[in-house]
Amino acid sequence: MTEPVPRVERVTLDTLIPHPRNPREGDIGAISESLRTFGQYRPIVVQRRPEPPHHIVAGSHTYRAAAALGWDAIDVLFVDVDDETAVRIMVADNRTHDVGRDDDELLATLLTELANANALDGTAYGRDDVDELLRITGRLAAGATGFLTSYGKAGPLNDGGPDPGDYVTIAFSMLPHERDEVVAVLRSAGGTQAEALLRIAREWSGTA
Repeated sequence: MTEPVPRVERVTLDTLIPHPRNPREGDIGAISESLRTFGQYRPIVVQRRPEPPHHIVAGSHTYRAAAALGWDAIDVLFVDVDDETAVRIMVADNRTHDVGRDDDELLATLLTELANANALDGTAYGRDDVDELLRITGRLAAGATGFLTSYGKAGPLNDGGPDPGDYVTIAFSMLPHERDEVVAVLRSAGGTQAEALLRIAREWSGTA
């Protein structure tokens, strides 16, 4: 006989509680940002009990983040299991997240693409995380501040210009072929790094 297909239900938060024996501590802030950006894209898993509140066995921190955002309801997948099985599901969910690992090279490529598109919102990654991953994978040398470190002169524009201490460093994360293309354009613009970049920016904005 075919088993019934589990059905996702929308239930109010006040009928649920995190499992009281869940040892996991999650980042509510990061999950809240994900919910704000993408909404809830998968249900939490809840042990159905004879009377509410029902116990959340997978997704406790999604529940807490939803509550922090002021949500009244959340998508739930109920499982009808005994207390021991509920604990086993909870432990398995926590552990299977721990034992997985990323392909750093592929992750670096994905995050660089998102960073260049200004699309890191909701991913729990920031530009500093991207640069650190690029260093780990050898795409950005230790101590480097971006592709400009490999191009041209970075010092004062001229002897009468601002003090070197007044300058700031701008870092960019990009794929090698993108860096090569940008460096070629900067070289064709002439001058120091700052002069070339400023000239291109002004021409693009129409303020040259």
